[in-house]
Amino acid sequence: MALKGCVSLAHVWPPASSLPCLSAWEFFHRHIDDQFVTGTAAISEWASPEGSLPSRWFRHLVSIFRSTNTQSHSHTDLNSFQLFLQLICVTMETSDDEGRTWRSLKGRFYSKIHRRWLGERKGAGLQRVLSLLLSLAWAGDSREVALKTVALLTHSGLAEAVESSVLFWRAMFAMMLVLLEKKERLDDVIAKLQPALSSLVKPHPPESRDHQWKAVGVVLDGTVEVIESGLELRGRESDCTLTGTHFSDLLTSCEGAHLTRVLGVVESMCTLLSSSSSPAVNQLWVTCSQPLMSLSRLPLPPSSLSSTLAALTALTSHRSHTHNFSNTLYQEITRDNVSPLLAAAYLGHVIENDVIRHHILSTDKAQLQALHIWFRCLAELDHTPSATPTGRSSLFLLTQQLPKLPMVSSLLGNKATPSDPIIMLKLLLEAMETLYSIPGLEGEWRERLRIVLGDVTHYLEPSVSGARGPSAIRHAYFTAGLVVSMAPRLTYSRTDSRCLLPRLLDWLILPLSSSSSHSHTRPQPQGAASAARANLHLFLTGLLKLGPVRDDFVKRKVKQLFSRYFHDCCQPRSPLLPPSQNPFLLALRPWFGTSYQGDGEEELGLIMEVVASQALSLPQPTSSLSPTLKFIKNVVERVQRPSLLVTMAIPLIGHMTSCLLSCDVCTGAPEPPGIRRLVMDILTPLLTACRDHQDHLLPCSSLLPPLTNYLSCNYWTIDHTHLTTPLKVIKDLYPDLWQLLVSHLTQHHHLNSLITLLLSS
Repeated sequence: MALKGCVSLAHVWPPASSLPCLSAWEFFHRHIDDQFVTGTAAISEWASPEGSLPSRWFRHLVSIFRSTNTQSHSHTDLNSFQLFLQLICVTMETSDDEGRTWRSLKGRFYSKIHRRWLGERKGAGLQRVLSLLLSLAWAGDSREVALKTVALLTHSGLAEAVESSVLFWRAMFAMMLVLLEKKERLDDVIAKLQPALSSLVKPHPPESRDHQWKAVGVVLDGTVEVIESGLELRGRESDCTLTGTHFSDLLTSCEGAHLTRVLGVVESMCTLLSSSSSPAVNQLWVTCSQPLMSLSRLPLPPSSLSSTLAALTALTSHRSHTHNFSNTLYQEITRDNVSPLLAAAYLGHVIENDVIRHHILSTDKAQLQALHIWFRCLAELDHTPSATPTGRSSLFLLTQQLPKLPMVSSLLGNKATPSDPIIMLKLLLEAMETLYSIPGLEGEWRERLRIVLGDVTHYLEPSVSGARGPSAIRHAYFTAGLVVSMAPRLTYSRTDSRCLLPRLLDWLILPLSSSSSHSHTRPQPQGAASAARANLHLFLTGLLKLGPVRDDFVKRKVKQLFSRYFHDCCQPRSPLLPPSQNPFLLALRPWFGTSYQGDGEEELGLIMEVVASQALSLPQPTSSLSPTLKFIKNVVERVQRPSLLVTMAIPLIGHMTSCLLSCDVCTGAPEPPGIRRLVMDILTPLLTACRDHQDHLLPCSSLLPPLTNYLSCNYWTIDHTHLTTPLKVIKDLYPDLWQLLVSHLTQHHHLNSLITLLLSS
């Protein structure tokens, strides 16, 4: 009741208020640790890290201070100590004696607040002392009180004590808010606090580490509040000295949830300073850039790092004097040795932000580099449903942002924007391959794709070697095969030794052959062989698009693929691949059904020639011959264009005849099961197509040489009676060919018996 009267009296008679202040201080100095009945803020709230922020303590006290401007203020919600703080403010605000009242009061206050006395304060008592010092800063010389408070509290050991450190740091940041409200600078106060900050962030013993992080949390929250308040009140950027070396130490020393919190604070500061001028931005860059870059080099960087890096990039990208900062950061985070998870998430933030995209990704070269980052992430991150949610999310979000790049938008044209990265890759490769066909643009688009792909063999090596697990091996082979199949002309050149297609073939597919001249000595990881077979059709498709008939290198590679894989992939019930997924059958799909575009007949003929020369030579076991004939039958059944069947018949006619002969050899053993039926299923559509050709004699000129050559070469070894069946087939299905065959053989007198057999058949 007495304090309420003193407060009311101070409003109407200022000279009489200093004496009650001093008298009340004498009382509270002795009873500072006592319990008071009323009050709106419990000590547990101020000391708890989950409790009030520094700004709430500040606002709570300010509500008391500012209520002194009205005499009608109700005191029912204030305890006696809070009324004492209000009395101090009333006394200072109503005094008009050129500072004499302040000088007389501060001496009496300071004389009793010494280090030993402060060191003895705990809990509620310490909270009241800190509130008193905040009140003095509000009512008197703010800067002087702040510096005095820092000196007293740091030398008394309160900053290091486990019980008091949380309250100490909350009070220090509340003091900074007072200084900002009073339009004072913080430089001196922050400089005085730096030793205590450095001590706080250094490694602590395990038993005190949890409490250390409670205090660190107060520092992090207080830093954001002080910067935000400073910018709102006066647009001052010098207060960013708060981002001193302690932030650098925190970024390099903490981990887990603690690191996530620090990164969130750095991101908040970048957002707050987005409209600030150069000193603040420079300070933040100097403090945080190197630790953040160090974190980006970790094998598994924290998931929140990408948004923090993007915020720092946005902060520095649109200022001419800091533009190099953002470029440096962008180049560092997009290097091939950075985690693909981080790179994908970071690039997604960069493209999404209009400011960064305008300043960093405005040129074609920069956009190609961005596409390279996306492709590397796609190649290294498994996007299948079994992949990690984080990896799928980062890659899919980045894919959705790509059309914001002008180059990507131009390549996609009017096509809908896909969210699936594989579909996006197919569309981009298809568009680039189309542009390559425009005269004069060949070299330009080959070089552009080279930038997009980068050093594929380098960043896929961990996946291919098995270091990332079986799923990574499969995904790496699939991605490489997709590039080869969709853009073969862009990845192959007869004159460019740096072209990618031969390197991918020799690295991923052909080294699995021990007889290959390109075979590597390194052992193949488990799963590499099955991955190669599963994606072989993609590589073979790319080679066939290059026209192996006119390119000896491509032809040699096609033959090597058949030599290595054909027999294994054609085996029934293969443990490696189901029959419907035969890679050689998949590679021939462009010639099947109605999808045939009218070109590439020579390539199909070459494939049949390779199959015939490598897999139809006799004698050979039925176990290997039957799968080959079934493969040819599957191809014949799927090819609907008669001209293609004629092309296939040329290299196959002699070998099919040989197979029929093998069925009639009198060995005493049963006839090879199914061989005759398979050969007839193949010969019937082939010879029918030749017979029905628009120029029905034209196929004869191609079919006759291999047939007569076979008969002439094997004349002395063949039992002529065994020729009845194959010759009857030819006579029935293609009479013109049979007549030409008879006419041709009559020119050779030593084949009289064979001619007689032909005529009798």
